[in-house]
Amino acid sequence: NIQTDLRINKQSPTGEALNGAKFTVTPVDGSKFADNTTDAKTLTTENSGFATLKGQLIVGGTYEIYEVAGPSGYDPVDDSFRVFVENDGYLTVVDDQGQKADLPEGYARTDVDGTGTDAFSFIATNQPMAIKLIKVSSADSSLTLKGATFRLTGKVMFDNDSTHTYTTNEEGEINITEGLMGGV
Repeated sequence: NIQTDLRINKQSPTGEALNGAKFTVTPVDGSKFADNTTDAKTLTTENSGFATLKGQLIVGGTYEIYEVAGPSGYDPVDDSFRVFVENDGYLTVVDDQGQKADLPEGYARTDVDGTGTDAFSFIATNQPMAIKLIKVSSADSSLTLKGATFRLTGKVMFDNDSTHTYTTNEEGEINITEGLMGGV
């Protein structure tokens, strides 16, 4: 059987390469890898944002791809997708019935290796993690409170400080959208 590579490029919404994302690739529907195994293989993106599974996908096989962990500070893409390896090595996205399907939100085809083909290249885009707090009156939950102070403690931010203080805005909200570490 012809062996096919799978390449994934992990990036932020602004196109920044993201390292540390973990994906599993699992043979499904009786498929196997070129090394004759059927257990999931884990890929981790490097500093370049790329992860490659080299020479393991075989013609006629179907494989499920799932982001099990996003890079630090980012939510992983929620959905998995399946690919079927065509006779020419092209990876066709299929549903669980083997019918052609669209990629889930957060994924797209891409020419990650610059060869002019997207036959086996996918891009996965992560959204940054965020926390939103809304302070309301205990007497009337429709009344938001400006000026309330909250303290976020623990090692949860990239700056390594263990305490961060936030104050609610005019709408009684605090929005923390930058600097959160994964697992928060």
